Formats: sequence, structure tokens, C-alpha cells
Amino acid sequence: MREQVTPSDDRYGSNESVVAAVEELAKRCREARARLGISQEEVAARAGVTIATYGCIERGRSISGALVNPTMDTLVRVLEVVGLEAPLRARDTGESL
Repeated sequence: MREQVTPSDDRYGSNESVVAAVEELAKRCREARARLGISQEEVAARAGVTIATYGCIERGRSISGALVNPTMDTLVRVLEVVGLEAPLRARDTGESL
């Protein structure tokens, strides 16, 4: 069973909550990769992304220092490799989509 990645702050509209969600994603990816005992290079290769892209996801920041903003396709592939998933929930009900 995959661990679910969810931001601890559900105020998705604020910049503060976006930063918190990105930082949580980065932390969970680092931890999951460490548990698997694989390198960033291995995750990148398995997910079909560059090492730089995966490194940015783990840092939560792009090379320029901006918050990382991977495409949904990239995010799903990376999470699958490290054994995580990101459930989608409707804001007003909290129900999974």
C-alpha cells in the first residue's frame, strides 16, 4: 500500500499553504527514497526525468530558487517510483475524487 502525501495545511489558496505543501512533498520524497535505498539518479531514471528535475523536487525549489512546479505527469511518475501517491480531494467536502 502506498503512503499518501497530503499537505498538513488545507488552505490551498494561500501562498503559505503552497509553500508548506511543496516542502512536505520534498520531505516525503527524500524520506521515501532513503527508505528504498536508491539514489536520486535511480529515481530519475525510473521516472523518466532528468536528475536535475528530481533533485529540484527533493529540494522543493528549482535551480533559480523558485518553488518547484513539476507537471502532473512528472509528479505522478516520480511518486510512483518512490511508492507515494497524492490523493485529490474536493476542498469543501474533503472527499477523495
